[in-house]
Amino acid sequence: MGNYKSRPSQTCTDEWKKKVGESYSVIIERLDNDFQLPESALADLNLAFSSDEAFKKVNVNYRTEKGLSLLHLCCVCGGT
Repeated sequence: MGNYKSRPSQTCTDEWKKKVGESYSVIIERLDNDFQLPESALADLNLAFSSDEAFKKVNVNYRTEKGLSLLHLCCVCGGT
């Protein structure tokens, strides 16, 4: 195995874990930013997703400026 002192202080696995952790943090931050909705929009979405009648009038192909679909918005609002 060799002398333990000659081994690098960080292994490839440690570096990989660090990169994955940093990437995960960036992704979570971006997702949080994407899901920030104005209070007025959130109220309208809650109304639409809580009422079958209102939901039938919604354009199912709707996407926000950031590309979120109705499924994304329903998850944010806690709709069922």
